[in-house]
Amino acid sequence: MFETELKFQVPAEHAAAVRAAMARAVPRRQRLRALYMDTPDGALARAGIALRVRQEGPRWVQTLKARGAHAAERHEHNVALPRPARGAGPPLAVPARHAGTPAAEAWEQALGVAIEAFDASRLQPVMETDILRRALRVADREGGVVELAFDEGEIRAGGSVARVCELEYELVEGSLADLVRQAATGISWHGLWFDTVSKAERGDLLARQLDWAEPVRFAPSALPRHPDGRALWRAGLASAVAMVLPNASAVAAGSPMAEHVHQLRVGIRRLRTVVQELGPLVALQSPPNWLPPLVELFRALGAGRDEAALWASLAPRLESAGAPAVDWRLGDEPLAAASPAALVRAEPVQQALLALLVESQDSAPGLSPHQARRHAGDRLDRLHRQAARAGRDFEKLPESAQHQARKRIKRLRYLVDIVGPLFGHAKATKRYLRTLAAAQDALGEHQDLLTALPLYRSAATRQPEAWFACGWLVSQQQVAAARCGGALRAVGRSRRFW
Repeated sequence: MFETELKFQVPAEHAAAVRAAMARAVPRRQRLRALYMDTPDGALARAGIALRVRQEGPRWVQTLKARGAHAAERHEHNVALPRPARGAGPPLAVPARHAGTPAAEAWEQALGVAIEAFDASRLQPVMETDILRRALRVADREGGVVELAFDEGEIRAGGSVARVCELEYELVEGSLADLVRQAATGISWHGLWFDTVSKAERGDLLARQLDWAEPVRFAPSALPRHPDGRALWRAGLASAVAMVLPNASAVAAGSPMAEHVHQLRVGIRRLRTVVQELGPLVALQSPPNWLPPLVELFRALGAGRDEAALWASLAPRLESAGAPAVDWRLGDEPLAAASPAALVRAEPVQQALLALLVESQDSAPGLSPHQARRHAGDRLDRLHRQAARAGRDFEKLPESAQHQARKRIKRLRYLVDIVGPLFGHAKATKRYLRTLAAAQDALGEHQDLLTALPLYRSAATRQPEAWFACGWLVSQQQVAAARCGGALRAVGRSRRFW
């Protein structure tokens, strides 16, 4: 059985309004007390699996959950348990109760052991939840039926407690689009923000005394042997969505880790590459409506992060060169007025994330496998030739053209990540990617120098000692530009794997 569900955090200032709205609809009220099990080393949590026993009113239920194909999908299997004797503790969790189900197959795939063969004695309680749930079903004119569940309570693990105030939307009848349509209303009315971290995952983090999960980096999506245009488009979107959604969730929750912001921005860049380079595979005529809000988010998040990254990369080099201590940031107004969390929680961004999730599961027709492979090769050819051409006289190009060369190298690298498996030359593809990575590093360093020079020149008007840095930056630009030209020429000489 699959569960299709979206979970949203309810901001504290909107909790009373959500509570009142649910009360007007006379929801079912139920107290849910659950005990989650895992191995001492957290093997289930690492595999995205949750095993619990939960008291639901007078009855007990054992549930196994595992990740599905996308952020809204979960494998789920429930087993009713006999009521324990009076005074006895919760029933023991026995994984083999789920044998023969799709959830058990997901268990075996994730853990590498059949659920019947798993040593249940390794399991121990790792967290518990105590939740008051208010639930009701809502039908819309399009035929979709969605269950809303407003959960308030707490998670207890490792001697710590975390509050729960979230609204879940679970699909009962209809499509993912029906589910998203209902959730979009909640975002508009109550300022909800999409959260990809389950209660089990929150409890695991709490038990390990961690505030945040690790940032999610790129991982390629599996391709069928001969993908058509639709399959290639969806694979490209899926790999980017798998970065964007969890990192956006962490940033919205207030993560102070710069890497969450960075990986979110990389995911958005990858989305742009998919739209620009693979959109014709599904006859995409114009940018989808979810892309502009995410591009604006990319720019807004970059204003603060790029400044910090630039300072971190250049300050040690200037110090090594003997430059006087200068902080070009003094007296500057912050470039991003809102916090990263506020930027991601904004309604246009949250609506875009939902629309993106639907898009990544869309079944629009596309080009044939032969046409898709040819299109991918043509796009690689074009970007490869542009990189080689920029390398011939990079030092003489205007700054705008140099910056454009950097963006094209990124786009080429992201495209190779997606379509490389089409051509069946894994070693040659890796060699090509290493050449692209070297060019991207050189171009990034050069761009940092270009960006820093006007900042230090401005600082020199109030801190004359900044002129030393200005002279150093000019000299380093010439060296870096030569390095960029060489790296781009190396790309041009690289053997094409397609």
